[in-house]
Amino acid sequence: MATSSILESVRLSTPQDTSVFVDALEESANMPRKAPSEYKYHVERNPEAIRRFVDKNLPKEKANA
Repeated sequence: MATSSILESVRLSTPQDTSVFVDALEESANMPRKAPSEYKYHVERNPEAIRRFVDKNLPKEKANA
């Protein structure tokens, strides 16, 4: 598990270390979580708009090729 590998290097040798660690865990648990942002996209259906996009973004073929 990821948690076990993260906590593997944590050494709590005094009661003060333990208290600071527990306080940090509690503070982290109480932090508000951000909702993932939604990916917004637009599906273009207008053939002329698609043609303009393709013409603008694709390399032109060489006439002598």
